[in-house]
Amino acid sequence: MPFGKRALGVAFLLVGPAVAGLLIRSAGYDTAISLFAVILANTVILWGFNLVDDFIPPLIAVVISVFIGLAPASQALGGFASPTLLTLLGVFALAAGISLSGLAERYGLIMLLKLPNNPFMQQMGFVITGLFMSPFVSSSNSRTALILPLCKTTSQILNLPDRGPAMTSLVAAAFGGASLFSPMLATSKSASIIGLSLLPRQVQNAYLGLFWLKAAAVVLITLFIAQALILLRLQGDQRPARIDKSVLLTKLDALGPVSNEQKLVMIALGGYSAGLLTQSLHHIDVAWISGVTLAFLLTTGVLTKKRFRDSLEWPLIFFLIGNSCLVDIMNYVGFSAVLTDFVNTYLGFTAANIWLFVGACLVVTVAVRVLLPLNAGMLVAFVVLLPLTTAEGLNPWICLFACGVFSDIWFMPYQNSAYIQLQSAMGDTFNSTTFLRSKQWLNLAAIVGMAMSIPYWFHLGLI
Repeated sequence: MPFGKRALGVAFLLVGPAVAGLLIRSAGYDTAISLFAVILANTVILWGFNLVDDFIPPLIAVVISVFIGLAPASQALGGFASPTLLTLLGVFALAAGISLSGLAERYGLIMLLKLPNNPFMQQMGFVITGLFMSPFVSSSNSRTALILPLCKTTSQILNLPDRGPAMTSLVAAAFGGASLFSPMLATSKSASIIGLSLLPRQVQNAYLGLFWLKAAAVVLITLFIAQALILLRLQGDQRPARIDKSVLLTKLDALGPVSNEQKLVMIALGGYSAGLLTQSLHHIDVAWISGVTLAFLLTTGVLTKKRFRDSLEWPLIFFLIGNSCLVDIMNYVGFSAVLTDFVNTYLGFTAANIWLFVGACLVVTVAVRVLLPLNAGMLVAFVVLLPLTTAEGLNPWICLFACGVFSDIWFMPYQNSAYIQLQSAMGDTFNSTTFLRSKQWLNLAAIVGMAMSIPYWFHLGLI
């Protein structure tokens, strides 16, 4: 029997945590820090070798920490009492309401009816749909789940041949719309919400509103242009198929008039969006805006008990809050001092130069993402690099944003769960080799966008 990845992971699990603890202890750190090194190594190995689902390792780490008295329950479980939990619940509840009410399908049909009968414009419709979804659907997996049914419907109406350029381009547009704008706002990526909660309160207040979007503008515009050029290239010179809009009208008529449930979801969506976009004016925490949205969806019956139980991404919520708790424990036992010593020793030279610092963010985040899933990889890279910003007075948001952008760089399918979700839904209908090759151009565009942002940040006074 071949010595597979899982067996190798079990072997590392038996040896790695003990070795990590002994190394930290031999370096002169106390027992609490050494024990946390054991727990952290155990967590990373479970993640890296996919021995269990992603949300389980941080929960195991929290339980062990409380059980052995490494941190009091009030500290170790602080993430479950933080406003961040309310933010996540509200965002995921809104995404569930949009999907379950049929609003996403209705919107997709209307979008295809309104757009010019041109394949490129229809594909850009998917990208723009993802752009508008990103502020209030904070998971690329959720956005992918919302967009994929529309992608399937469109491909069936067009009768696109499997694995052809047109089909591959359509799938690339749907995936790009779902994942491209994750760095757009704090609420566009779940890990960004957790990362922002680790920063000083004044920084959180400054970036929870539209200022994040303003500071991220160069990267977002660069990615948008790159995606458009990639879609044109993927389409090639093949004669495009055209949608028979009478078929779309028939499908739209079959949905009937806008239901009361869909109206309620639109009210919730409008209220949440308005509250989020004007946060810099009224200064109400996003957590409370999300909480009101959640309460509205529950009290109006949009989310019944069964829907609330079955439709929210509970594993992802526990994964993110578990990571937050893990960081709180790390700070409590003083393990952050170990990270500070490490980055100051090996990466300290980059903190005095913003170009070198962004390069360090790229190298560390991409390296961590080889082993860890997207959200965990981003958070680990951010926690490791954050001490550099405090040492040299850099804006910590730049570190968080850079880790967020670079965590979306991936090369192999296993590194991106949304792509695995796409493969599962679309099967062999698109050319995966061509698709993955085009993704590397987006990786390059993200790096270029970050480099172009540095002079812009000087202009904004962030540096």
